[in-house]
Amino acid sequence: MMPEKGISPAAKIVGVAGFVAVCTFIKDYTLLLFSLAFVLLALAVFRVRPSKVVKMYAAALPFIVFSSLTMLYFQGWAVFLTMLLRITTCVLAVILLVLTTGFTDMVYGMSRLGLPRIMVELMVFTYRYISLLSGELSRMKSSRRVRGFTGGKHLLDRTGMRILAYTVGMGLVRAYRRGCRIQDSLEARMYSGKFPERTAAHHAGASVLYAVNLILFPALLLYIDVVVG
Repeated sequence: MMPEKGISPAAKIVGVAGFVAVCTFIKDYTLLLFSLAFVLLALAVFRVRPSKVVKMYAAALPFIVFSSLTMLYFQGWAVFLTMLLRITTCVLAVILLVLTTGFTDMVYGMSRLGLPRIMVELMVFTYRYISLLSGELSRMKSSRRVRGFTGGKHLLDRTGMRILAYTVGMGLVRAYRRGCRIQDSLEARMYSGKFPERTAAHHAGASVLYAVNLILFPALLLYIDVVVG
């Protein structure tokens, strides 16, 4: 069994949110290195695939670099390095949450923490509809390729614009029809506007320990930074 299986999603959210909040107040880059090492250790303990971590971090890297470079321009190398380490640590903590929890469990964890039910349902249906729309567009692309389709010269070409408009319109129509079938399926299953409660077993002690450790470690570093440093 994976080590994160016994930890409730609500505890993961609270722990990571607390970790990120405390790390934002740490100013010493040496202490931030310890925070970064702590997150990397957590990723290793939970057996997260490095390729997934690198892929998600690479998507956020341009924003990390841009935010840090503004500090380099105005306040120098020390602040630049501190900002880079701080944002990197927080981003990796969020990646840890996403890769060890999953979207559905995360949404239900937010619900357990008091997020309004209507927001939970909107998030779930939005996530489902995005998957549905991307699937329809992928099938349309495969169908065009089989028929020997050739597109326009470039995006601003009249033919290219017409093809893009047709593709978007047909994709929305097909996704709407699929959405209607999903609604009929939900009604056939007596869906009343409320998702059933998840009954997955979670170890209360492990959940509390996880959240406390995630918050306590950077809090100790912050104490060293403020009091000792």
